[in-house]
Amino acid sequence: MMKVMSDEVEPGREEAPFVADGLAAGAYNEEGVDLTLIRMFLRLTPAERLDEASSSANGIEELRALQVPASR
Repeated sequence: MMKVMSDEVEPGREEAPFVADGLAAGAYNEEGVDLTLIRMFLRLTPAERLDEASSSANGIEELRALQVPASR
C-alpha cells in the first residue's frame, strides 16, 4: 500500500531543500518511485510542465544529432 505524504510544512519547521537524487527521507515509495520528481512536477502549472517536456525532448534530439554512427 502506498503512503500518502503531505507537502505541507509543519508549524515551526522549515521546508527541507529539494533533493533531486532522492537522498531525503521519504523520497521513494515502496515500489522505488522517486516521489521528489513527482512532487516537483505537480508544483508546476500545465504550461510549465509542457515547457519541461519540450526542453527534454529537444535535448534528446540534440544528443541524437551528435551521435556518431558505429563503424562495422
